[in-house]
Amino acid sequence: MAMKPISILLALVYTPVSLAFLGDTKYGIWAIILNIVSWINYFDIGIGNGLRNKLAEAIALDDQKAAKQYVSTAYVGTSLISLIFAAVISLTWCLFGLSDLFHIAVSDESTNAVVVLSVVFVCVNFVLSLSKTSAYAIQQPGVISVVSVIGQALQLGTVFLISHFFRQSLMAIALTYGLISLLENVILYLFIIRGRPFLRPSLREYDNDHLKPLVTLGIGFFVMQISSLVLNTTDNLLISYLYGSDMVTPYNIAYKAFYMLVQFHAIIILPMWSAYTEAAARNDLTWIRRTLKKVDLITMAFAGAAVIGIFAFEPFSAIWLHKELPYEHSMIFLIAMYMIIQMFANNYSSFLCGVGYIRLSVVIAAVSAVGNIPLSVFFADGCGLKLSGVILGSLCIMAISVVCLPIITHVWLRKHTPAKEKTD
Repeated sequence: MAMKPISILLALVYTPVSLAFLGDTKYGIWAIILNIVSWINYFDIGIGNGLRNKLAEAIALDDQKAAKQYVSTAYVGTSLISLIFAAVISLTWCLFGLSDLFHIAVSDESTNAVVVLSVVFVCVNFVLSLSKTSAYAIQQPGVISVVSVIGQALQLGTVFLISHFFRQSLMAIALTYGLISLLENVILYLFIIRGRPFLRPSLREYDNDHLKPLVTLGIGFFVMQISSLVLNTTDNLLISYLYGSDMVTPYNIAYKAFYMLVQFHAIIILPMWSAYTEAAARNDLTWIRRTLKKVDLITMAFAGAAVIGIFAFEPFSAIWLHKELPYEHSMIFLIAMYMIIQMFANNYSSFLCGVGYIRLSVVIAAVSAVGNIPLSVFFADGCGLKLSGVILGSLCIMAISVVCLPIITHVWLRKHTPAKEKTD
């Protein structure tokens, strides 16, 4: 928890430094490239989240053999997926000239090469990031925070360094970003396996029988991940397609600033996933109800901070970036509202994922994924709301989750409450 303020401070410093290094246009292009390559992390068909639940269960039962088999199977499965995606995405991007389609081509360097390099790094880190899943399963999220802060500090220092040798170089920032992300995952992996040999993957421990429960449990998570992908990573691409990459920068800066609240909030929420899994295994409903109420109260404080941010953002942005950008006032308000309802929805999504009660959540996620882009285009282009319309579409979709997920949670709690308690 103590690492989060440091993380936020580093992120605040990194943004204007990278913006100054890349310039408005290339900063927008880099934001789009990061969005695109981050999609790979969502296409593990849910193996990562399936591993998180199964590994937590195995550890709770002190079954280290099963834990090692689940870990080994997950690493092999994600390695195969990453190889396929590295080849398919790189070839598709280059053969179909997608840099031109999304208006991110520049005259002084090859954005195709930047995308391919970024895809390779993301695919390698995609596999190694399973160490984060293991860390959450053994309830060691603090280690992830420490390693992440180290990585952020290195990213910041590296941008300062390369700015003396390069000017507005997408390739330089892509290379350093990928290498430092790789270093983060290697450090975390070495820490996690120290004294825990059952978390070290082995080809000999791969077991098809263990892949099925990972995928069966994970496929629902996969659908929910795709929904999250559509909601959180397509806006920059949509804005670039409709209005050009220059317009991505003010939107991305505002989104990034308010998203820091969601990231801070996630420090509280993410560890609860495995805690809910253990509590459900013990049928400790009292603890679950009490915890859900506490988390909602904490989220209300975050919501208050977001409201204050609506009024403080523009003067803060001018000081933060050392320059003024053309923000739409309505866009700032809508981004803040979107983050607020996302945090409340995440409270209940974390619980439902932890207990594996996700069938209705999957349906909601599928509807969200299908409806988000058309709705955003309708508000942005059809209604002439431009950037505000893009986030308004996502806001309307997220509202479905914030209404339905608490109801589904109540249904689960009611279903698992002993008959004696129901009648009391």
